Parts: sequence; C-alpha cells; structure tokens
Amino acid sequence: MKNMIFVVITLLLMSCTKDWCYEYGQRKEYDNQIKACTADIQSGQANPYISYTRRGVAYWRTGQYDQAIADCTTAIDLNQHYVLAYVNRGIAYTSKGQYDQAIADYNKAIDLDRFNDKTYVNRGNAYLKEKRYDQAIIDYTRAIDLNPNYDANYAYCGYAFLQKGQYDRAINDCTKAIELNPKNDEAFVNRGYSFLQKGQYDRAIDDFTQSIEVNPKYDLAYIKRGDAYSKKEQYDQAIADYTKAIELNTKYDVVYIIRGNIYAKKKLHDLAIADYNKAIELNPKNDSAYNNRGNEYREKKQYDQALADYTSAVQLNPENARAYNNRGNTYRFKEQYDLAIADYNKAIELNPQFNGAYYNLACTYSLQRNAALACTWLQRSIKAGYNDWKNMKTDSDLDNIRNLPCFKKLLAGR
Repeated sequence: MKNMIFVVITLLLMSCTKDWCYEYGQRKEYDNQIKACTADIQSGQANPYISYTRRGVAYWRTGQYDQAIADCTTAIDLNQHYVLAYVNRGIAYTSKGQYDQAIADYNKAIDLDRFNDKTYVNRGNAYLKEKRYDQAIIDYTRAIDLNPNYDANYAYCGYAFLQKGQYDRAINDCTKAIELNPKNDEAFVNRGYSFLQKGQYDRAIDDFTQSIEVNPKYDLAYIKRGDAYSKKEQYDQAIADYTKAIELNTKYDVVYIIRGNIYAKKKLHDLAIADYNKAIELNPKNDSAYNNRGNEYREKKQYDQALADYTSAVQLNPENARAYNNRGNTYRFKEQYDLAIADYNKAIELNPQFNGAYYNLACTYSLQRNAALACTWLQRSIKAGYNDWKNMKTDSDLDNIRNLPCFKKLLAGR
C-alpha cells in the first residue's frame, strides 16, 4: 500500500511540473528559456535533442545565430530524423545570409516531412533572398496547396511575383491574402506597391493607408505612400509621410535622402542639405547622399562644396556616372572646361546611353567655340535620346553655334 501511495504522489508531482524549456519560449522570455533548456540538458533528461533545438530557437530569437546553429547541429547528431532541428538550423543560416546551407537544411526537412507548408515557405524565403524568384514561387505555391486557408502563404507568393515585375499576379495573390486576413498589413503594402509600379497611384495610396490603419507603426507603408504622393506631385503629403517614417525609424538613411530629394524639388535647398547631412551621418558610405548634396550646393552656387561632394561620391562609387556628370557641370560653371570634358567622357564611358552627358559635352565645346565638336556631340545626344527641344533652343551655352547650319539642321522642324 505504501508503495502504491508513493507512485500516485510521484505521478501527481510530475503532472504539476511545467516544461519550462518550452513554457518560457511560449512566454517569449528567451533568456529564461535558454537557462531552462540548459538545465534540462545538464540533467540528463530523455530526448535531449528536443531541448537542444528549443535552446537553439531561443538563441536565434536573441540574435545569437552561431549558438543556434551549434545547438541544432547537436540535436541533429542526436536524432537525424528530427525535422524541427533541420528547419530551425535553416532559419538561423538564413538569418546569417548563408542561403545555400539554409536550403540544404530545408531540403532535408522536406525529405523527412513533405506535408509541412511552413518548411516550403522557409525554403521559398531563402530562394527569394538569392533572387531565385521562380523557385521561391514554386515553394510558395506548394505551401498554398498544403494550406490554402493561410493568408501568409499567398502574401509571400505575391511578394515574389512583385519582385519579378509580374504585378497583376502579385495583386491577385495579395488580394487573396487580404480576403483571408483583412489585417495582413504586409499584403496591403505589397499590393499597393504593385499598383504603384503600374502607375495606379490612387489605388496604391488606398492600400498603403489600409496598411497604416492596421499597423500605425509600419514605417514602410508611410514610405511607399510618400512615394505615391510624390508621383502625383503632392509633395507636402509626401514629406509628411517620410517624416512619419523617420519618426518611427530614425536610423533609416535612405528615407532622409528621399525626403531631401522632395525638398530639392521644392527649391528648399537648406532643408534638403540638412537631410543629406543626416543621411551621411548615418551612412558615410552612401554615395547618393554626397551626390545629391552636391547638387544643392551647386544650386546655391557654392561650387567648391559641390565639387568636394561629387568627388566623395565617385570615390565611394567609381561607377556613379551621374556624379561624374554633375561634377562636370560644376566645372563648366566655373569655366574649367577641360576638367568638365574629362568628367563627361567618364560618365559616357560608364553609361553609353547617358544622353545628358552627350548634351553637356556639346554645351562645353560650344563655350570653347569649338563648333565642329559642339555640333557633333549635340547630334550624338539627340541620337541617344535627348529631346528637350525647348532647352536646346534657349540654352545660352549653345549660343555660339545657334546660327550655324549644323545647329539649324539638327533642330529643323522641332
């Protein structure tokens, strides 16, 4: 009888004991989860591969990707048929940008269990990171087949179609995701971005607004709505959205550049420069910020500051044809024509279709009173697609060739 009572009490105690290695994970208390799982591992419990996998997930959740990979690897060594260990190691590899290793783990997980839609989604995400969009779409489609009522599967597939430029198919999949879950803020953003790419700006704005209503802290929705307002030349609304995005994420250098570009369009040069300054502070290697700030200094006729910024831009990115062209313009304004010509030639070398650089060469040779080369480069600019006929007819830089037969012939009937 005493032995029977002891067994009953033991069973009751066991039933009251929580699995803290699991429980802390459910509570999102990951540091405590790591400690609890470590205690389980050290206690010599049965099935330690489960505790290693759970601890690996906790390490991943706290950004400790190498430890996550190590724990999942140990779990796999202990049980080579444990699917979750492969999946979670694959997720950790994805977070480290090691997509081939991640795909290999997802392949193994799928070999072991071909009916888990989330594994296909994870492999699709890795393919997406590698810009292997067709493979990603195949995996997302398989996930939809396995779980047709899960909105995220459609949203992922829609995003892959968006990246491929297949906007109608992206819209269809995002619409399905929204039908299944009207609170899927990412589906609204991706559908809105598809409308934006199709030039349907009002529909895009509606979707971005819906996304913001679902998630008022979704900075990307404000950025994209700002882009749509900018396309409609509603610059004040665009600035308001970019400002809100910056409030939500003060470390996003690109948004400062975008807002600076809008200030530049409004001729608010000092505000534009302030935004480019902030972008450079956040990311000193962003050549676009230097190039764009140079443009504003040039507009303010602060040519030396402009030259310094364009030089920084081409040092950071020697392939930046636009920065060479802009530096050439500044040298031209300073009447340093040989330096201007060298920069325009470099811009054309980098981008043979850069018709603006051809035109600027024509202007520079005209200023040098080299009529033959001025007409030659003007002809080349037109052949390359330069078609601002009003500017050609009024640009004072071309005054030295305006009355020549070559100029008249090029603009005949324009």
